[in-house]
Amino acid sequence: MKSVIGLLLALPTLSLSIGATAKELVANTSIHPPYQMLIDGELHGSTTDTVKCIKLALNARWQIRAVPRARAINNFNTGRAQVLFPVMAAPADGLLTTPIVIERWQWISNRAAQGSRIGVVRGSNEHRWLLDNAMEPTLLVTDESQLIKLMQQGRIDRFIADQKTVDYLSQRDKIDTQHWQRTFLRFVPLYIALHKSYAAGHSHINQLTDQCGRNNMQLTDDEQRTATQYIASLRKTLTDMVKQSLHEHTPVSDNDIILRESHWPSTRLEAAGFIVQSLVQKLKVLHKDNPNIAEIIVMGKRGEVIASAEKTTDYWQGDEAKYLKSIDLDADAYWIAPIHYDQSTRQFIAHVAWPVLDNTTALGVISVGLRMDRLMAPE
Repeated sequence: MKSVIGLLLALPTLSLSIGATAKELVANTSIHPPYQMLIDGELHGSTTDTVKCIKLALNARWQIRAVPRARAINNFNTGRAQVLFPVMAAPADGLLTTPIVIERWQWISNRAAQGSRIGVVRGSNEHRWLLDNAMEPTLLVTDESQLIKLMQQGRIDRFIADQKTVDYLSQRDKIDTQHWQRTFLRFVPLYIALHKSYAAGHSHINQLTDQCGRNNMQLTDDEQRTATQYIASLRKTLTDMVKQSLHEHTPVSDNDIILRESHWPSTRLEAAGFIVQSLVQKLKVLHKDNPNIAEIIVMGKRGEVIASAEKTTDYWQGDEAKYLKSIDLDADAYWIAPIHYDQSTRQFIAHVAWPVLDNTTALGVISVGLRMDRLMAPE
């Protein structure tokens, strides 16, 4: 509960004004460690804590119950539950929030095995993915802990599962998995489904979902290493490319920022006189030559856009974390954002940002959005 209270206290007051619901509603989930699990008869876990945080912020009367997966889905479809989490796709009468967690699916195989016997949890998201991709599983089980034991016993050769789930269960059950081979398969966003009749009165819930679930979006150690190694190969090239433009950039006033921001939605990037067009063209070439990059933004001392590979949503980035968290960093330091799922492009993006320094004086900031789904994919 302390973790839920901590998340709630961090939310802005606006989020708490959404109001209470008069009727107690049922929120169904199923046991899936470490995201949803029973400890001493009480539901805990990272996604459970996220939902509890949202519930408190909404001042909502949700009765959160853990039931088998098939029953949870049936309860939602028949109206016995109005909230369902986590889900990969929207039920018939459901609307999805923004993601509350992103799973990392891996192919896990026994290095010594040469067979193709596949195990999977019956009715799971992984089960549906296998069938959608014309892969018939050999053995169906009721939970991931059984898959781990079957692999240990040599009864299956490989299975698909979430990285954190396998790590948690193998440690809990004291099963050595170091000799197993793990291959990244895909990122999978999971959501809360709200019944349409209930969701209509809670338009701010996505703001709460993003804030309450931010701890679930942190990059793993391996992902951070991969991101920093990739950026390290580009940092000098990018910094050298933009440094002169930042030196020559005319400082902007508050009025400049306000006026340009107001005209930005109707301004073409390539036609804006206050954007360094020669730099835009260089960034576009770099972007095109590096498919692992989703975006490149160069900002001035105050967070104003100097140039970018593609037009940004806002001209002023000074209130964005990528600027605020990086402008005061030391030389050679990076700021790395949590992973973000862009639903319009279906890309999983993490921003890496660093300051451009003249000795110890910050001239501006470079931010690069990395496509983590491409970076983590096996070569």
